[in-house]
Amino acid sequence: DLVLIGDVGGTNSRFALAELDGHTIKLHEIQRTPNDGNADFDSVLGAYLDQIAVSPKHALFALAGPVAPDGSVKLINRDWPLIDPGSLRRRFELQQAWLVNDFAAMARAIPQLPSSAEAPIIVTGPGTGFGISALCPLPSGRWHVVTGEGGHASYSARTALEIELKTRMEKEHGYIATEMVVGGAWLQAVYDAVSDIHDRPRRKITPDEVIGAAECDDAVAIDVL
Repeated sequence: DLVLIGDVGGTNSRFALAELDGHTIKLHEIQRTPNDGNADFDSVLGAYLDQIAVSPKHALFALAGPVAPDGSVKLINRDWPLIDPGSLRRRFELQQAWLVNDFAAMARAIPQLPSSAEAPIIVTGPGTGFGISALCPLPSGRWHVVTGEGGHASYSARTALEIELKTRMEKEHGYIATEMVVGGAWLQAVYDAVSDIHDRPRRKITPDEVIGAAECDDAVAIDVL
């Protein structure tokens, strides 16, 4: 059967239909949808299903947030209502619906790669926040996924620039977690602090503008990236 799958972050939701072909997973109807302008996850998912005109019976969603004991998820960087698997089953007539942490899903996917290590593996990545998960081999030959909101750990400054950045951000924002420096949601705050370090006036800037300025050798943008 086709399985409805989704990768749901703070900024975008990505959906597809997955099909198992032997030992290979094939994806169909891949679509990315910005979350802004949508009041909840159901609205984004409903729009996708209306567009593809397919009614899958099984669904698996990887979401940027911890999974509660009842299987529900509250996104860390998106002010949406709680996402509940039971509600999804009822509204979209699904037989099964699973919610998992997004980086737990990425860690568990590592053994599916053509070549993977037989040792503990860590998976990290900056997005709207900063995700982290680990995959540990068991004596039985199976794997165990270790999840956590590692992006909330204290930012560990090492270089002179990083120490100065953290000091300035702490004065303005208090506790500085890793995702506040490397996550997209805090890009403006980082840009402001680096501008102060360079004794340059603060200004509103978009991610694309930061990248463009860095490509033109702008010192502030280069330090931000």
